[in-house]
Amino acid sequence: MGHVHTRDGDVRCQGYGERVSRVIHPPRHEPNPAVRVNLHRAAGNWSRNRVVAKQRVDWTAWRARAQAIREDAVGNLPGLLADFESRVVAAGGTVHHAATAEDARRIVVGLCTERGLTRAVKSKSMLTEELGINPALEGAGIASIETDLGEYIVQLLGDRPSHILAPAVHLSAVDVAKLFGHPDPEDTSGLVAHARSALRAAFLEGDVGITGVNFGIASTGTLVLVESEGNIRMCTSLPRVHIALMGVEKILRDWDAAGHMVQMLPLAAHGKPAATYTSYVTGIGGASSGDDGPDELHVVLVDDGRLALRGTELESALNCIRCGACLYACPVYRQVGGHAYGTAYSGPIGAVITPALEGSAGGTAELAWMSSLCGACTEACPVGIPLDEHLVTLRASAVRADPSRAQAAFWEAWSRLWARPGSYRALAVTGGKALAPAWAAAVRVGSGSGSGDGWISRAPYPFSGWTSERDAPGVPRETFRERWRKVRGPGSGSDNGRTDAVAGPPEPVAPGAASALSEGVRHVGGNIWPSGDEPPSRAEIVEEFGVRVVALDGVVHVVDTIDDARAVARDLVAGATVSRWADPELDGIADADTPAESAEVSILKADVGVSFTGAIGFAHHHGRPRRSALLPDRQIALLHRDRIVATTQEALATYFTDEATTDANVVFAAGPSRTADIEQRMMLGVHAPRSLDIVVYG
Repeated sequence: MGHVHTRDGDVRCQGYGERVSRVIHPPRHEPNPAVRVNLHRAAGNWSRNRVVAKQRVDWTAWRARAQAIREDAVGNLPGLLADFESRVVAAGGTVHHAATAEDARRIVVGLCTERGLTRAVKSKSMLTEELGINPALEGAGIASIETDLGEYIVQLLGDRPSHILAPAVHLSAVDVAKLFGHPDPEDTSGLVAHARSALRAAFLEGDVGITGVNFGIASTGTLVLVESEGNIRMCTSLPRVHIALMGVEKILRDWDAAGHMVQMLPLAAHGKPAATYTSYVTGIGGASSGDDGPDELHVVLVDDGRLALRGTELESALNCIRCGACLYACPVYRQVGGHAYGTAYSGPIGAVITPALEGSAGGTAELAWMSSLCGACTEACPVGIPLDEHLVTLRASAVRADPSRAQAAFWEAWSRLWARPGSYRALAVTGGKALAPAWAAAVRVGSGSGSGDGWISRAPYPFSGWTSERDAPGVPRETFRERWRKVRGPGSGSDNGRTDAVAGPPEPVAPGAASALSEGVRHVGGNIWPSGDEPPSRAEIVEEFGVRVVALDGVVHVVDTIDDARAVARDLVAGATVSRWADPELDGIADADTPAESAEVSILKADVGVSFTGAIGFAHHHGRPRRSALLPDRQIALLHRDRIVATTQEALATYFTDEATTDANVVFAAGPSRTADIEQRMMLGVHAPRSLDIVVYG
C-alpha cells in the first residue's frame, strides 16, 4: 500500500495485498479542502486545550507517572490479567478469551445468537472497528446501531470513523443536515435533537449493549468506561446483556493507578481533568441489590497480536490510552485525515500499532512513511511513547524485509554524509547547485509534465517512479538554508541545535486563558499545590468545586440546610414531572414519582463531589435506579458540603479499595451530556440530561 498527498489534496494509493487479520480498508482519496478546514479547527481546539491543561497541572510529572503506570501494567500483563479475570468472575461476570479477531467475532455473535438477542446498541470502540464486529453481527441477522453521535452519522452514511475520538470530524454540518433531512445546517441543536430522538428509541428497544473498555482494574475486576455523551451509560444500563470488548493491554494494576489515568486521559484528549461521564462497572448488581442494570456481563479479552509485542522494540506502543492527541499534533494527519490510513487507528499511533500488530503484513508496513518524523506526536503523547522512534524502527524493518541493493547503497552513503554537520552543509550547497540544472532539464524533457504552478506531475526516468505516486516540487529560487538565514539573521544557518516540535497548528491563545475561570481561587486538587503548603481549607475546596461546575456548564446553588436544599429543588422542578431516587434527603421535593422514560426531571443524591474536576459521584443500587438518573432531560442533584473532597483519588476511595467494592455501577458526572461531533460545535444533551443543577447544603 502506498499513500501520498499531492498539492491539490488528493491521496493516491495502491491497494493492500495479502490478507491481514484485522479490518483494513483501501485508503481513501481525501480530504477535500473543506474537510481540511474541519481537521485544522479540531487540531486548533486541541492545541489550545493542551496549553490550558499544562497550566493546571505539573504536566511533566503527571506524564512521567502515567508512563510508569502503563509500563508497569504491560510489563506484568499475564499476572494482572489473571487477577482481573478472577475478580470479574467473583463479581458475577464471565470472561472470554479471543486470541484473534476471528475468535472475537465468533464469541460476540455466539453470545447474541445463543440468547436470541437481535437488537444491539453499541458505543464507540476502535477495538470493535479493528475486529469488524458490526459486519459480523449484521451477517448473523443482528441489527447493530452505533450510538455515539459521530459514529451514528458515519454508520448511516455507510462511512468509517476518521479519528479515535471524533469519528465524523471529516464531515460538515451540511453533510449531516442532508443526511437527517434537516433544512438548516446551522441549527446544530436541531440536528442533535434529531439524533437524540432516533437513538432514544433504539436504547429502549435494545436487548444487548456492546462497549469497549478504557481500562480494566486488576485488583477488583472493574471496567472503566469514559465518555462525553452518555450513550455508554445507556448501553450498559438499559439492555439486559452487556458485552465489553477489551484489548489485553488496557489493564491497570490498582486504584492508585486508576485514579491517575482517569484524569490523564481527558487531560490529554480535551484539556480537562475529567470526562463528562466516567462509569465504573464491577460485575452485575442483580435484583438482590435493587440495581436495574444488566443481568449478564461478558468481558471479551482480545489479544490479536498484542501479547507478541511484549519484549520487542515496539512494546511501548501497548501503553497507548487512545486519547487521540498524536493525531491532532501530526501535520500529516491534519492534511490527509484518518481515512487515508485505511485502518481503524489513524495518525502516528495507527502508523505504528497496525503494522506492529500485523507484523507488517498486507502492505501495512508502508504506513510508517506517513510521517514527517518531526516528533510532535511523541511530545504530545501523555504516556511517553516514542512514536517517532517506532516509525523509524518500522521503516528499517520494512527495508530489511524488501531491500533494493542500489537504493540501500545510496541511502547508506547519504546517511553517513548527512550525519555530520560539515559534510551536510557542503553537500547541501554543492549538490543543490549541481542538481538544479539537471532537474530542470529533466522536467523540460518530460513533455507536459509541468503543471504551471511550480509542481511536476510527471517526470521522466529515472524520476518517474517518484511522480507515479506523488507530485514533485519544481526547482526553488533559493535553498532552505538561504531562506532561514534571511528570516533568522546571520549565523542562524550554522546552528546545529534542534528546535522544539510544534504540537499543533499555530493558534493564538488568549493571555490568562487557563486561569480565567478560576481567578482568585487556589488550585486545590490533583496534588498540585506547592510542596510544603498547608492542605486546602474546606472553604477553598467548596469554592473551587463551584468554579469547576460552572466551567462545565452546570449550575451550583449553595444553601445552609437540607430544608433549604429541598426548597431550591422544588423551585427548579417548577411543576415538571419527576423521577427521583428513594434517598430520604429527597423527600418532600415532588408530590409524585413518574416513570423515568416520560419524566422531565431527575432528582438524585450525590455521594461525593470533586473540587479539582467539578464532578459528582453516585452509585446505583436499591432505590437508585439507573434509568432515573439517565433518561430525563434535566437533572438536579443534592450534595452535602462535607462530601466535597479535593481530589479524584479521595472521591474514588468513597466506593473502592483494592480489596473490595460493594457497588456494581458507580458514575462520576462532570456537567451535562455534551458533544462536539458536528464541526466542533459544542452542544449539550445529546443523550443523557442536558442540564445539571447541584444544590450544595450543610
